[in-house]
Amino acid sequence: MRLQRKISRILWKPSKHTLDYIIQETGYEPDEIAIVGDRLYTDIAVADQVM
Repeated sequence: MRLQRKISRILWKPSKHTLDYIIQETGYEPDEIAIVGDRLYTDIAVADQVM
């Protein structure tokens, strides 16, 4: 059986929208969030966009 589901948004990095979504959903402040990633340059780029 194949489920039909509408995708409301796609999040990726580096994207300010990704971190904004995490902040909105969790209620955490940007300085309370740690990002663990696989590529230093993209992980830092996310933080640079928010700060």
